[in-house]
Amino acid sequence: MRGSRSRRRQPTTQARHWFAQALLTAVLVGGAEERAEVTIAFPDMPRFRDLIARSEWALRRLGVRVFLVNEGGDVEELFGS
Repeated sequence: MRGSRSRRRQPTTQARHWFAQALLTAVLVGGAEERAEVTIAFPDMPRFRDLIARSEWALRRLGVRVFLVNEGGDVEELFGS
């Protein structure tokens, strides 16, 4: 049965889905409260860096702070307030 099997996605495809979900959540949260400070964070991986770079214009206009976290737990702020 096709519908009952769990589908396994490629990591780059899954990263895109997680990014899209985080972006939608940021937009919804930011719109819910006038003075909300919205922040998103992702693992420091090339795919997330690419998605962030391609979306930077929108993230900046929305005022979303963006962070990457490396395997050692170090946090890098890419841009934001």
